[in-house]
Amino acid sequence: MKNVICSKVLWRGLLLFLVLTSSVGLAEKANVNMKQMENEQLIELFASPKYKDGSKALDEILNRIAKSNYDEHSELAKLLFHYWRESDNEKIRSRCFQGLRWTKSQAVVDVLTSQLLHGSTRAERRRAAWYLRQIASATAVPALEAAVRADKGGGFVEGRTIAQYSIIALGLTGGPAVPVLIKIWNDESLRVGCECGLLAAMGYTGDVRVVPILVKALNSKDESIRSSAAAALGIIGNKKMVFGKKREHLNAPDKRTLRSILLRLKQRQNDPNESVRENVLEAINKIEKRIQGKSR
Repeated sequence: MKNVICSKVLWRGLLLFLVLTSSVGLAEKANVNMKQMENEQLIELFASPKYKDGSKALDEILNRIAKSNYDEHSELAKLLFHYWRESDNEKIRSRCFQGLRWTKSQAVVDVLTSQLLHGSTRAERRRAAWYLRQIASATAVPALEAAVRADKGGGFVEGRTIAQYSIIALGLTGGPAVPVLIKIWNDESLRVGCECGLLAAMGYTGDVRVVPILVKALNSKDESIRSSAAAALGIIGNKKMVFGKKREHLNAPDKRTLRSILLRLKQRQNDPNESVRENVLEAINKIEKRIQGKSR
């Protein structure tokens, strides 16, 4: 009886092993087939509404973009761009845009800046600004500045959302956008309704040139501005990357400047507003770690 039971257990174990190994084999075969596809076949699969697991195809596309020469890089960008423009399926457009972000395609930037400035609706212009903040291209800076200047607001509920999105896009662009961000801040008519977003964007740049503005904002009568300035100084004092992106053209503060920022932050440790105090303490912690060489 025991032998019969043992035999059944062994057969079941063997059957399970065969099922698992065959599944692994099929998965490996699918991956190999994907690697053997031509660029056009791969993008067509990636952009198909019937293809459910876009992550594997995206990984292969990004791998090719990283390893490709100029001609292949351009071919991948054109194929992704075609499906991004032509598809009516928002999920497919979103997928293709993920790939386009990494190609740094100027054609995409041109389309988006045109939509940002000349889109027929506020929703279209706002969506273009949202896409541009993901690409973070220096060539989009003039259009983003123009969008901030042009946005007078979409009513009481919406406010200056196009300007706000454009300002964040400028911040994520980094160094090339710093002079524009400073210019917008110094013009009260441009920064109205966008003050906190502007301070955050300055923090995203990681650039030492915005430090005087942020330090001065710590003494604002407006608690939301003080809080945003403290948070932005914490970002500048700590991170070399924002939202997983490496900052380009980084003009980071040296340790002497960091110590000066630290001194000014410590003067706000007892701010009457709880949110300000929390952001100040967090910024102090980040900067102290940066000075000690412990931040990432």
